[in-house]
Amino acid sequence: MSLDLNLNLGAGSRQRSFSDSKSSDKGTLTHSSSSTNGDPDIISDTPPVPPRRRDRRRHTPPRPVSNGLPPTPKVHMGACFSKVFNGCPLRIHCTASWVHPDTRDQHILIGAEEGIYNLNLNELHETVLDQLYARRTIWLYVIKDVLISLSGKTTPQLYRHDLLALHSKQSHRFTLHMNKIPERLVPRKFALTTKVPDTKGCTKCCVGRNPYNGYKYLCGAMPTGIFLMQWYDPLNKFMHLKSLECSLTFPLSVFEMVITPELEYPMLCVGVKQGYDERTRLRLDLINVNTGTSWFMSDESLDDGTGELF
Repeated sequence: MSLDLNLNLGAGSRQRSFSDSKSSDKGTLTHSSSSTNGDPDIISDTPPVPPRRRDRRRHTPPRPVSNGLPPTPKVHMGACFSKVFNGCPLRIHCTASWVHPDTRDQHILIGAEEGIYNLNLNELHETVLDQLYARRTIWLYVIKDVLISLSGKTTPQLYRHDLLALHSKQSHRFTLHMNKIPERLVPRKFALTTKVPDTKGCTKCCVGRNPYNGYKYLCGAMPTGIFLMQWYDPLNKFMHLKSLECSLTFPLSVFEMVITPELEYPMLCVGVKQGYDERTRLRLDLINVNTGTSWFMSDESLDDGTGELF
């Protein structure tokens, strides 16, 4: 049994047979877009396949910024604070916030007299504060999953903490205890917490970003002067730039950076005084970190090495 189909091929027409015999050209078909005998073309009558849209993207809901407390409403008054818990037993000195890059959970890091504690705002129902570090801490700063702390009871010093590794350690706190190497014997590059060299005795710290060059700086006050550090992305840590010897009046009530477009490094404000004029005027004690000869910025109308703020 065979099925014959006449197809017009250009100027002339020829007949080709499709049979279910074991022919080598079985399933081969040639055709033209025109037909002379008026018979419908079963191939050309097939509706065209719609083109595939390559620019179509799957609709995915936006990823939440963080999992924790709801965002603060943008209103003029009220709704600025959220109550987390009552009666905290810690003697808190400072706090910082951190969002876990994988879980997107928001964490509050608490620096207290008893050490550094972690509170997961997405797990408030557990009412648990995890201790990350057991030393008195008076200053905290988070940058790229790294926690910088000023810790120590008698002689404070800067410490660098790996937040991801510390969080992973806390998440496995219910596993069985196994024999492990004491942390003081772990090589420094594998340690979760390390000391920042040449910062022993530091009493005050501040961090600022220069918007003109994008660099982030850390300044610290020592008994004999100040030091300046800069964040280095490849090593994921602050690197020491310079140390300056100068006399400071302790305790420092003010220790903040002043950044100007003309200077490469920031200046430090270590004091604020009331002006002597009838108008309201503040006099800032500014230390110039960019030069090693003159520590205090001088104003044309002042001779005591202080700057004026109107």
